[in-house]
Amino acid sequence: MKVALVFTSGQPVVGREALAIDHGRAADAFWRNAAAEGKCSEPETFWSSTAPAMTIVKGEAEDMHMLMATPECQRLIMAAPLLLQNVSWELRMCGLDPLFSQFDSAVKEMGLA
Repeated sequence: MKVALVFTSGQPVVGREALAIDHGRAADAFWRNAAAEGKCSEPETFWSSTAPAMTIVKGEAEDMHMLMATPECQRLIMAAPLLLQNVSWELRMCGLDPLFSQFDSAVKEMGLA
């Protein structure tokens, strides 16, 4: 199953701006290296002056879970809220087919169809 890691963050914590930039570069390098090894997509980052920054990386669920369990990724995850405001991340399933098939199965199991 394809999933997407969606990471969002606000402005850097005051006084930690340089560390936040270094962290962003390290996170980008981590995901670009994983993409070069064929484990996920290249990270895509979206930002504006008025909304939180958002980075999306897609891959197979098992690969993404394995990448996120590495010590390097865990350090990046743990450091993010120390350097950036309003940090959040989640794995989201990709595509409508998995959603519809799971919903259809639940409806049938519950006798609602």
